[in-house]
Amino acid sequence: MQGLSSLKVLIISGNSFHGDTIHDVFANLTNLEHLDISNCGIEDLNSSSFTQLNKLRSLALSSNRLLAVDFLTSPGLVVLTHIDTMVAHKYKFYLRYGCILLRGYRNPKCVEFQYDAFVIYSSKDEAWVMEELVENIEGGMPPIQLCLHIRDFEAGKSITSNIIDEGIMGSRKVIVVVSQHFISSAWCCFEFEIAQSWLVLERNAGLLLIILEDVEEENTKKVIGLHKYLKKNTYLKWKGNALSNTRFWNRLRKAIIAGK
Repeated sequence: MQGLSSLKVLIISGNSFHGDTIHDVFANLTNLEHLDISNCGIEDLNSSSFTQLNKLRSLALSSNRLLAVDFLTSPGLVVLTHIDTMVAHKYKFYLRYGCILLRGYRNPKCVEFQYDAFVIYSSKDEAWVMEELVENIEGGMPPIQLCLHIRDFEAGKSITSNIIDEGIMGSRKVIVVVSQHFISSAWCCFEFEIAQSWLVLERNAGLLLIILEDVEEENTKKVIGLHKYLKKNTYLKWKGNALSNTRFWNRLRKAIIAGK
C-alpha cells in the first residue's frame, strides 16, 4: 500500500486474501494504529506481517480461518480474534474473544482506577446519556465517576488509544447502552468487542448492559458477542416511567459499585 504512510485506521474486513500475499501488504503503513482484517479468509499470519507497525494498538482478526497465532507479543496491542482450533476428535472450539495484550497490564484488584465505569454509547443517544444516566448516577451517593468520550478523552490523542487507555483500562466497569443506533455504529461495535476481550482477563461481572430500546433479536447478532451475552447474562432495560426508574437506577448504581 504505497502512499498511505500517514494512515491511522484501516478497515478492510470482508475482503479476500491469500496466505502467501498478505505478509507484505502492510509494510509501509508505519503510522497505523487500528487494523481490521476480520472475515478475510486468512489462514496464516506471523510476525513478519506486522514488523514495521510499531504504533499498532488494535488488530481485529475475527472470523478468519487461523489455526494458530504465534506473533502476539507486542506490548500495548489489543488483539481481537475468533480462531478455529482443531483438537481431539476434530471438534472445533471457537475462541470468541481470543487474547489481549495491553501495555502495562494491571491486576484490577491492586490498582485504583480513574473512573468507576466507561460508557459505550452512540452519539445519537447522547441526550439520554447526559440527561438521564449522568444526572442520576454521578449526582447520587456514594459518588460515582463515569468516563464519557465526549468529555473525558484526552485531546490530541487518537480515538483508539483513548478507548483503550482512558476508557477500558482506566475504568473498573463498562456500561454499554444498547440501541439501534449502537448496533449501527462501527465505533460502538469496536468498543464493545475490545471490552469483551479485556474483561475476559478479569473474570468478573464488569460488563453492564442497558437496553435503551427494543432491538430485534436478529439485529443483536450483527454485533460480535452481543446476542450471546444477552442470552447468558442479566441486563437492565430502560422503560422510561417513574415507577420503574427508581428501581432501575438503584440496580445500576449497586452493580457499578459492587467490588469497589
